This record gives sequence, structure tokens and C-alpha cells, in this order.
Amino acid sequence: MNWIIASSFYTREVFSPLLDIHKDFLVILILTLLTTALATLAISNSMTKPLTDLIRRFETGSKGDLFFRVNNDRGDEIGQLSDSFNLFMTKLETYRNEILSENKVRKETEQELQKVRNYLSNIIDSMPSVLIGIDETLGVTLWNQKAQEMTGLSGEDAREMPLADVLPGIHVDMEKIRESLEKNEIRTSARLSYSAPSGETRYQEVTVYPLRVGHIKGAVIRIDDVTEKIRMEEALIQNEKIISVGGLAAGMAHEINNPLAGVIQNAAVLSNRLMDTRMPANVAAAEKAGTTMASISGFMNSRNIPSMIKAVTESASRMAAIVENMLNFARKGDSGFSTHDPVELLEKTLTLASTDYDLKKQYDFKAISIRREYEANLPMVACESGKIQQVILNILGNGAHAMLENKTASRPVFTLRLKAEKEPPMLRIEIEDNGPGMNEEIRKRIFEPFFTTKPVGVGTGLGLSVSYFIITEHHGGTMDVVSEPGRGTTFMIRLPLERRGPAQGA
Repeated sequence: MNWIIASSFYTREVFSPLLDIHKDFLVILILTLLTTALATLAISNSMTKPLTDLIRRFETGSKGDLFFRVNNDRGDEIGQLSDSFNLFMTKLETYRNEILSENKVRKETEQELQKVRNYLSNIIDSMPSVLIGIDETLGVTLWNQKAQEMTGLSGEDAREMPLADVLPGIHVDMEKIRESLEKNEIRTSARLSYSAPSGETRYQEVTVYPLRVGHIKGAVIRIDDVTEKIRMEEALIQNEKIISVGGLAAGMAHEINNPLAGVIQNAAVLSNRLMDTRMPANVAAAEKAGTTMASISGFMNSRNIPSMIKAVTESASRMAAIVENMLNFARKGDSGFSTHDPVELLEKTLTLASTDYDLKKQYDFKAISIRREYEANLPMVACESGKIQQVILNILGNGAHAMLENKTASRPVFTLRLKAEKEPPMLRIEIEDNGPGMNEEIRKRIFEPFFTTKPVGVGTGLGLSVSYFIITEHHGGTMDVVSEPGRGTTFMIRLPLERRGPAQGA
């Protein structure tokens, strides 16, 4: 039929439903987005708030406060995480408390260890011996106060240094130390000598004590100053010798007395028989021999025999006086305290000192001039003569040796002074020499027991200390010394005129 049918309408009418649908879609979309946003916000808040709170708790815990906990009323994953956080904080707090407790115990232990270290250090430093610890390479690990005083090195300076470098002036046997370390046995070296800073020769005893802890080897070296011990031993030996010589001298004096008395007696008889021209027996004997006493007397005088006989008699009498003085000096307290003429006592002591002669050193007391400055009309003094003689002999002997051995420019001279003091009443004895003198350091120590400036074996250092004891303790007096280098030495002794002080109860 080939019809064509045509129709027309407005596009607005065509799109009108679509526009309505578009508006509805937009409204629904907006509502959906708002709903979704609100739901998302609510869900986010419900999730992030516990997480934020948990993070804040972590931050609080990280600052050291472990007491915070999360209040959990949820059963979801956040609740599980909160429970884990609370459990973690509880364990962390437990660990923290354990660590604090351990730290407290450790600090207390360290304090106790420090106290023990200080205590042991004080003990080691207070010991009179030098204590040095070493390792197996002979490096220093321990250095006490005595070692510092002896060497001048502090513990910090000496530690880890080789032993041979820190003890340059002490002859320590390194081989013996190594042997002690290898064999783990104690080794001792006795009477090792060294020169002190003052120039004095002193003696030491070195003992090595090996130490072994596991595979670590080491040793403690103990160094003792045995100078006084050695001097005391030598003094005892010397004292025994003196006692023996004293007994021998006394015995010899008794033995000498008999022939000496015969010499004196026969010299007197010889003088009478040769020089007495009026004795009937002499006249008869001369006539029988075909001569006269006048001829004999002339011969005697021409040959100077009378003066010879007189010299023999005087020498024998002087020998008898020396022997008597020796016997009186050797007696042990037989006389006790009694009154003595100080001049006579001093002169007897000089006579006894004049017999001192050393063949080896050509030492002769007679080579010394004696000047006497005695005050007139001196009172008697109460004392033990033998002990006072011992004191004066000691002073004279020391002074004589000092003057003769040091070869003073002028002739050696002793100046002896006796003077009476009124307040208090005392006798003052001064013994002055023109020897080399002594410095202040030696002068202050001159009366110390065992102190001597002489080499070992020559002097014991007991003479002046014993003399000081005799004067001060036995007699209640005083004893002083004044000296300067190059100006001689003066000993001053003051004795009470009457017996008093400690000597009264002797």
C-alpha cells in the first residue's frame, strides 16, 4: 500500500520521563552518599577511637608509666588487641620490677664489692712491706703505698710497666721470679743491698709468692727492709764479742797484775841494793867483791842507771793503774752508786782511753792533744763510775776516730770542761773536738738505736744510744750534742750532784 505514516512530537515530551528518572537518580545518589558517609564516619569512629586510645596508652607507657590499662568492653578484634595491650603492659611492668630489683641487688653488690676493695686496698697500703703484683709477663698489676714511698712512683704510673723499669735501684733477681712463676713455688732472696736516696746502704729481703687462677699466672712480690734486723743481729754478735773480750781482758788484767807486782817490787829492791850506800848489807857485799859502794854508786850515776830504774818503776806503776782502771771498768755494777771526784773520774777515763791503739789503722789516742778547762773546787757527784766511764769512753772513741780518719787540717784536739751549775745543782761535762762535725740531719738522729754513719760491720749504732740511756734513765741527767759541718762536735752531759730520778729505784 506504500503508505507513509508520519507522526511528530516535542522532544521535551520524549525526554520528560528521562529527566524525571535523572532527578530521582540524583536524589537517590545523594541520599546514598550521605548515608554511606554517615555510616563510614560511624564505623571509622568506632574503630579509630579505640586505636587512638590504644596508641596514646602506648605513648604513655613508652614514657615510663606502665600502670595505664585499656578499659575493654568490646568483643571484637579491637577488644582482643586491647587485651593483648593490657597483657603486654602487665608483663612489661613485671619485667621492669624484676630489672629494678636486679639493679638494686647489683648496686648493693657493687657497693659491697667496692667496700671490700677499699678495705683490701687499705690493708695492702697499711702494710709495712712493699707489695707488688705482677702478671706472667712481669708487668706491674699491683702497687701499694709502701712501694710508692720507696720509689716515688704512683700506682697509676707504675701499673702495666715492666718490673725492671720501676725498681731500678733494687737488685731483684728476675730469673728467680720467672722460676717461681713457672714452678708455682715460693722463692726468697735475703740480704739484698741497695743505696737509699740519702746514700745509706740498706738491706732488703725479697719474697715471691706465685698466684695461679685458671690459666692466668701471676705473682705477688713482697719486699721487706731488714736493715735494722741485720744491724741488731750484728749488734748481738758484737755484744757477745765485747762480753768475751771483757772477760778475757779482766782475766788478762789479773794475770798481768802478778808479774807486774813482781816487776815493781824487784825494781824497788834493785834500787835499794844498788843505790843505798849506807845499807850494811850493801857495804858488806861490796867489800866482799873487792870494791866499795862509792865506786858502785859512781858507776851507776855515770851510766844513768838510777834514772832508768826510776823510769821502770814509774812505767810499771802506770801499767798497774791502767790495769786497775780496766778491772774497775769491766766489773758489772759491783760499785753501784757512790760519790766521786769528777776530775779524778775524768782523768781515770782519759788514762783508760790512752791505751786505745789500732795496729791496722795506726790509730793512737795519744796522738790527740787534751785541753783541760776544769772549774776549781768542784763538788763530788753521785754516779756509777763504771757507767760514766763507759759513756765518756764512747764519746772520746767516736771523736778520736772522726778526727784521725778525716785528717783534720789542724792537730786533733779534745777540749774537756767541768763546771758546776747551781740551778738545779748539776755537774756539767763538755767534750769538744775539732773534727769534721756533722750536719743537722745526722745530729738529730745521733742517739737513735742502730743509727750509724759507719759501714756495716764497723759500727753497730748502739754506743751513743746506750750512753744516752745511761745518762737519762740511770742517772736522771741530760745529754745533748751541738755540731756543724767543719766546726767540730761538742757533747754536753749534765749529771745531778745528788742521786735522784729513775736511778733512785735502780
